Amino acid sequence: MLALVSSDIKYFTDILSKIKHKKVISPNKTSLYECYYNDHKFIIMATGYGKVNIASSLRYLTLKYNVKLIISCGLAGSVVRNCEVLSCAVPSGTCQFDVDFSCYNIPPGQIPYVDTHIYKTNDDVNNYITKICNDYLIKSNNYLLASSDMFVCNQRLSNSIRNLYNASSVDTESGVVGEYCYINNISYSCIKVISCYANNYSYKQHLKNKDNCIEILQKITYKFIKRFYEE
Repeated sequence: MLALVSSDIKYFTDILSKIKHKKVISPNKTSLYECYYNDHKFIIMATGYGKVNIASSLRYLTLKYNVKLIISCGLAGSVVRNCEVLSCAVPSGTCQFDVDFSCYNIPPGQIPYVDTHIYKTNDDVNNYITKICNDYLIKSNNYLLASSDMFVCNQRLSNSIRNLYNASSVDTESGVVGEYCYINNISYSCIKVISCYANNYSYKQHLKNKDNCIEILQKITYKFIKRFYEE
């Protein structure tokens, strides 16, 4: 089963208006919808912000449903110039840049007893999403995406993330989704529209562009749903 996951339900409101769906009560107040496209059932879920909310929501999701593929949807900030605002990040993998156990001689971003710090996304699904971006003449990239429990709005931090992880974008969800999927052997990918450059002015730029970015995100995601079940 397919599950589309984001931090906020606002990233799915237009999609929900176009499909048959039923809201399901969940114990941790996650916004959870059972959805149908041409009689194919899939899940839309808004977890809320923060690693604890995301992880607990994913745990409930995968205990309740036989989820085989999770798509992390939302917005992101760019840490390199060639990852442009209003383009789409379809990363080859994600990591968590706010993890540091270097005192145990563990590489930056790597959690103890987890054998990698980069959580690889599904190549076939990435290619599918990239083709949809091309159909809409939306630029896309597949470079690494770095996550944390913060909105990056500092140029020095942005430079550090780029240099340490060779990442092109940052967000607040995809790293923990990637870790959860890696540990539980679930395929996953990301659709992340770039709303700003992650520098000292990122928050103002994000607010200026977020509505356009959400529209682009939902357009790509809805077409992905259609193609996923029609082809």
